[in-house]
Amino acid sequence: MPVNTREARRILAERLGSALNLTPEKVEEFKYLCTAAGYFRLHDHEGGVMMPGTKHYRRSREFTYNDVPWKAILEAAESTIKRTADDDDRTGVFEEVMRGLPGRKSTPEWAKPSVNPNAKPMTFYSRYRTKEGEEPPSNAQMLKYFGEAAGLDESSLSFVSAQIVWWDAMGDDNKSPTLGPAKRNHTTAISSRSDAASTTTLGSPTTPRWGVSGGRLGRDHTFADVPSHYARDRLIHYTITHLDSDMHDRVLAALCPDLNQAQIATYSKCIAEDRVMSEEDEESGPGLEDGESEGHVPRDRDGNRGIKRASQGGEHIGKGTKRAKALDSEARKLRPRPAKKN
Repeated sequence: MPVNTREARRILAERLGSALNLTPEKVEEFKYLCTAAGYFRLHDHEGGVMMPGTKHYRRSREFTYNDVPWKAILEAAESTIKRTADDDDRTGVFEEVMRGLPGRKSTPEWAKPSVNPNAKPMTFYSRYRTKEGEEPPSNAQMLKYFGEAAGLDESSLSFVSAQIVWWDAMGDDNKSPTLGPAKRNHTTAISSRSDAASTTTLGSPTTPRWGVSGGRLGRDHTFADVPSHYARDRLIHYTITHLDSDMHDRVLAALCPDLNQAQIATYSKCIAEDRVMSEEDEESGPGLEDGESEGHVPRDRDGNRGIKRASQGGEHIGKGTKRAKALDSEARKLRPRPAKKN
């Protein structure tokens, strides 16, 4: 049934509250946040604070929920459903709320599972080993340890993280990522959307910073979106391929405080050769402390014996694939040189 947008606004807010079991206060908060977001997008807004209950005025007239563009309200409702509804209920809730309303989307992007080519750890050592009661380091903390050990300046460290984000953002040909200097107010690659430890971006306003636009998640990709095991793999790879050899031991130790020297040697060897190693492989051989045995050969992702390049399975985005090699070659043209310590 066609409805005018004023009536549609009322219906949408009521349905949203009912479908998500929101209190009347929460429904009013949704309406206010739509109002405030719409108001502060105006080029001639008159300032103020964003706080539920606050009224906003433009040219001596109050700006209300009914003044917000209808498309913006639909997007806000979809975002609220995505954030609040259980995964299995999102589509049903969306259909219940949007039924018969003008301008609604047929299939929300969030209803489609996102591609994650790096979900499975490449090696047994990729995932950080924690003791009972211990929290693994966040990606931002791991990057900090890496930067301190490698002696990289802020611009170089920003670019290293951006390359990792770029590789991880690939996987969906319909959502290609773009790597480049971060725009003003753009979320940089090392910013976090989830943990407080990584919310601070590196560098001063004059320090060149790098970011990734777009990607497999349908939004700008950040370092916090990268699986931690993949982030460690790529930092290990950068260490052994781009840093001076006399820095390797120090940097690898900083990245792998949970591993002993023999395990670090095995891990870095697998990364250097772009091969997969499982837990069973780690338990079946003596490692490299006493020399790697001839019979100890890593399994591939399907459990078959024999060295398998990660790129052969098409699951590991990074140095192994032709596409990634081309992108890495492109990235080298932009890569700042690391600052060497005296």
